[in-house]
Amino acid sequence: MPAVLTSNIESAEVTLDLTDGRRSERVSLKVRATVNDPEAAAELITRGLGIGGLPGFVAQELVDAGKLVAVLPGITIGKVAIYVATPPLGNLIPIVRSFLTELRTEIRETSFGHVT
Repeated sequence: MPAVLTSNIESAEVTLDLTDGRRSERVSLKVRATVNDPEAAAELITRGLGIGGLPGFVAQELVDAGKLVAVLPGITIGKVAIYVATPPLGNLIPIVRSFLTELRTEIRETSFGHVT
């Protein structure tokens, strides 16, 4: 089965570390397309170019509309690091500080994991 990869780095193959919390499995897939945007990946996946991991906020709407099927429900494909580059924290303007607060809250509420 070919894969659609969401990444800034092209690759001919992707290795996924799948887990359901009890068991883990490492799976390698050939990559058919690489894009750097999850919505672009969703478009390619719904057109039948391959399978791919999508964030829930992108996938759920497509599943609800019957355009996408969750082939591995309950399985996660690993951790994703999110980095925000800012000036030193003491020098943030209020709108940037507010954005970072909202980003942390959103990540916590959507169960993305550990926030620092």
